Order: sequence, then C-alpha cells, then structure tokens
Amino acid sequence: MTRIWTRKLTLLKLGVVLVLMGVLGVVVMDTRPASAATMVTVSAGDLHTCAVTTTGGVKCWGYNNSGQLGDGTNTDNNVPVDVSGLTSGMTAVSAGDRHTCALTTTGGIKCWGFNFSGQLGDGTTTSSNVPVDVSGLASGVSVVSAGAAHTCALTGTGGIKCWGINFDGQLGAGALIDTNTPVAVHIPFTLEDHDARIMAALDGLSIGGGGDTSTALAAIQAKLDADLDAAVTTRSSQSSVDALGTAVASRSSQSSVDALGTAVASRSSQSSVDALGTALSDTSSQTSVDALSIRMDELEAKLDEILGLLSTPGSSPGGPPGGPGGGPGGGP
Repeated sequence: MTRIWTRKLTLLKLGVVLVLMGVLGVVVMDTRPASAATMVTVSAGDLHTCAVTTTGGVKCWGYNNSGQLGDGTNTDNNVPVDVSGLTSGMTAVSAGDRHTCALTTTGGIKCWGFNFSGQLGDGTTTSSNVPVDVSGLASGVSVVSAGAAHTCALTGTGGIKCWGINFDGQLGAGALIDTNTPVAVHIPFTLEDHDARIMAALDGLSIGGGGDTSTALAAIQAKLDADLDAAVTTRSSQSSVDALGTAVASRSSQSSVDALGTAVASRSSQSSVDALGTALSDTSSQTSVDALSIRMDELEAKLDEILGLLSTPGSSPGGPPGGPGGGPGGGP
C-alpha cells in the first residue's frame, strides 16, 4: 500500500514538472518570434546591433562600453533594449563601430555612443549614451550611414554631408581635418551638369500660357546661384565661371564696359598718340611748317608775275617793239 502511494506521488511530481516545462517552453517560443516580427529594418555595427520597430521606435543590443545602445547606460545587453527617447518617429537606423545614428520622420538625425572624433555631429567630442541632435540637420535628410568613426547623410536635394574622423579623407571635404559638425562633400561640377540642371529647371516651369513669369525667373535664378556656388569650389571650373560672370553683366553697365575698353588701350598705341601730340606741339616743327608756307607764297607770287608778262600784247623778252634792236623801221 505504501509503495502504491509512493508511486502515485512520484508520478504527480513528474506531471507537475512536465507541465511547468511545457508552459515555460511555450513562453520562450511565443516571445522570440513576436519580438522579431516587430522589427522592420536592422543594422549591424562592430559589436552591437540596432533595429527600427513597426511603431517607429529604435531598439539596440550587444556591446555597450561607449553607450552605443543608447539606453542611458554603458552596460552590455544580450536582448534588445529601447533607445532612450526614441520609442516612435524614426524611419531608419545605422550602426557604426561604437556609435549609432537614426533618421527621424521629419528628416532629422540623432546619434549616440562614442564621439572621440566628432562622429555624433553635435559640435562636441563628448560621448553620449543617449541620442543627441546632429548640428544643422534637423530636417531635409533622406539617408544616414554610420562608418567606423564618421557619419554621412544624403539630403533631399542630392547633396552629401559628412562629419567625424577624416585622416583618410573620408569626409570628402578636400582637407584631412576631423570635424564634429556636418560639412558638405565637394562633388565635381561641370558645365554639362550646369546645362542639364538648367534645362531640367526650364522643363518644370510654365512661363507661357498664363504661367507665373516671376516665379519662373526666381526658380531659374535660384538654380543659377546654386550651380555657381558649387562651381567655384572646383578650380577646373574657375575659368568657365569667370566667363559666365562676364557674360551675364547687366546691360546698364555696358557704357562703363565700353569706357573701360577704351581706357585699357595698349601702351604702344598710347605711345604713338603721345608722339603725335609732341610733334604737333614742337616749336621747331612749327617753324619749318611756317617757313614752307612763306616759300610757297613767294613762288606763287613769282608765277603770277610771269603769267602776267606773258599775257601782255607785243611783249617779249628782247624789249618793246620799235625800240633799239627792234624790227624794220625802227629808229630814226
């Protein structure tokens, strides 16, 4: 009888254990898939991982010595934890080496973690285990990407801005200097790019047929300004920019341009003009001219005298008719 009760008790204990194991197994199996199903995008860094949830929140897990999990601590975690203040309103996340950045629905960027080289972009080099705003990028960004110790963002206008370490020129700013705030990447600009952008701007405008001309002109001017700003950052385009600047001079300045053209006549021409002026004002030259004029007057008077003698009737070089040595019948 005692053996029977002992067996029943053993079976009862075994049943309780099996039931508990089953419940725990259900809990584990139900929890993991449900957790994974709430993520819509993921990014793996060096030793940590982050993801964006369907509600727009950000969760991170893994190594956390520099605060790259963003939960307000520096404690490693082997399960996802909420990033402080980012439970909604986020569209993308990018995990770097020991820092992380996320993109907001308004096009802004927030970063957290290691910041020795300014990779958080908040204007400091102080690490943070909670998200901080990137300086100057509260909106207008469409893509964010975190590197080992630098970060880059693609703007809605097609430009790129980067910040952080730059010993290999990874910021694309033309100088090997780290920066803790975003700087524009210098993208080469050609006249073909300029023409294409202007044509694209014109194609999108409706100047004729009742279109708003002032709006159209303003759009063209804005495009020209933007393209010129980009062009002057590239030396190869400088001559083209100078030529363009000259070509677009206002008509009101034309008279000034003409006057300037006259004023900058070559020195050789100026020398010739000066020499001519000197010759005309030279006294000796003037005296010679006067003397020549007097001599011409004298010759003209002598010619008139000769012509007068020749035109007198009966006159001859030998004397008047009937005088000494005259013709027949002359003399007493």
